[in-house]
Amino acid sequence: MNTSDGVSKMVQSGDDGSSTVTPQYSDYSDYQYGPVGPFYSTVFAIFILIILMSATGNSLVIFIVLRFRAMRNSVTNFYIMNVALSDIVYTFMCVPVMAYIFFWHVWHFGNFFCKLFAVLQTATVQVTCTTLTVMTVDRYYVIISPLTSRQTRTIPKAAGISVAIWIFSFVTHTPLAFLYEVDEYSSCNVRQGVGSGYLIFLFLSTYVIPLTIIGVCYGLILSHLWKLSRNGSSKETSVQTATKKWKTTKIVLAVILLFAFCWLPIHIVNIWQGFQSREMNISVRGNLPLFIP
Repeated sequence: MNTSDGVSKMVQSGDDGSSTVTPQYSDYSDYQYGPVGPFYSTVFAIFILIILMSATGNSLVIFIVLRFRAMRNSVTNFYIMNVALSDIVYTFMCVPVMAYIFFWHVWHFGNFFCKLFAVLQTATVQVTCTTLTVMTVDRYYVIISPLTSRQTRTIPKAAGISVAIWIFSFVTHTPLAFLYEVDEYSSCNVRQGVGSGYLIFLFLSTYVIPLTIIGVCYGLILSHLWKLSRNGSSKETSVQTATKKWKTTKIVLAVILLFAFCWLPIHIVNIWQGFQSREMNISVRGNLPLFIP
């Protein structure tokens, strides 16, 4: 029996000389019947708080946008509602499963739901970061070309773009169904040998590339506003208009910065985990509520 960080493997030899590996755990009660103690009670309360806050906050955003005409006629608010919708799906479909994995450390839902969970989890994250990117490009367009944007920015177009984002996100991450499986440790995981490459792709597609585009757009916006302010009183009306639009842009920027701050540690841990052995991953998974299965 080999032991590594609380996970043991019992090797059994067959009559033909072959051997099989059966995963075992140093503390069987924790994995079979669930953890107990003040630490796990605190984590459980945090999970419940996350679900309640996300469900309440995002539902309120959707209700306000749909309820009031002035809010409903804003393209920016429509994109914010799309982010709220993806967050609600993530909250109810993914967070409870992640909580279960954190407490019991094993996957009890079968191979099909392992694949479905992987696709759903990453696709909803892709919807969020892609929508935030589109929102930033939209704000850039409004400030740089205010007259043209009034004619071309419409709610039907925003709705079409939002639908396209959902389709793009699920098509992009559907291949996960062929990469994920329930492994010998009863864990829903990327097949050995492909995990690190995919996690790097995920880091690029849902973090680096969107934030790069967002950074470039905000740099151009600030440069444009600075040039307007230097033109003096002859452009006073343009400066005032751009300043008002910048107030809305700052709200979008705050949402994006919060997204970047929250997801960076998760991506770092997941990439690190992708280069570790399966035994190490099981040990880490028993102590961190990772957001990528």
